[in-house]
Amino acid sequence: MAVGQVLAILEHGHLGYPSLRLPWDKAEALFVAWVAHYDLPTHRDARRLAYVVQRYTDALEWDLRVHAAGADLGALWRDRRWRYLLNLIDHLPTSHYAHAVSQDPEHAKMLAEAMVARKADSNALESPKGPPLHSWSPQMAITADLIDSVNRLHYAIWMSNGGKGVKPDDPYPRPTSLVVEATREAEYNRRQKVHKSLVARMLPHKAAEPD
Repeated sequence: MAVGQVLAILEHGHLGYPSLRLPWDKAEALFVAWVAHYDLPTHRDARRLAYVVQRYTDALEWDLRVHAAGADLGALWRDRRWRYLLNLIDHLPTSHYAHAVSQDPEHAKMLAEAMVARKADSNALESPKGPPLHSWSPQMAITADLIDSVNRLHYAIWMSNGGKGVKPDDPYPRPTSLVVEATREAEYNRRQKVHKSLVARMLPHKAAEPD
């Protein structure tokens, strides 16, 4: 099956063989199983992959060999491991490919549209603010602490000399995690539950009052 045929099938969301004569629900289930079996991406991502492989072949060949444990661009493409290949490309660190993309407005627009569409399709939660955890290091943490200390010192000097109308600088961004936020909320709820239990035992008349 040619690449164009695969892209057409992904675009239309079914295998497109009239001879199958299957009910719609069974045809849809067959399509889903086919996509899962061959580990194919969405039509939008497949189009983007075809675009970048054709446009940045040399840079991707080098970067995948160096940054992706010797991955072979041609072999992955011929084996149609397209979702896996696109995942490798999207997670490449600073590289020749990243430089080429940064100078290509057409691809930048396509990538932005794909990211927005993926977030809308998955109804994803708001991403944590701050730098990503995978790029945060002890050295960066020390630097952030130093920046905050200098900013606080500048603000204290300004205020001690009669300065007005200036707010202190926001803390330097740190990585955040939805797991950390959820843990804090769970701990708060636990303490509230313990507090209410103590009130119910020690001050039953207070516990009976509406919140």
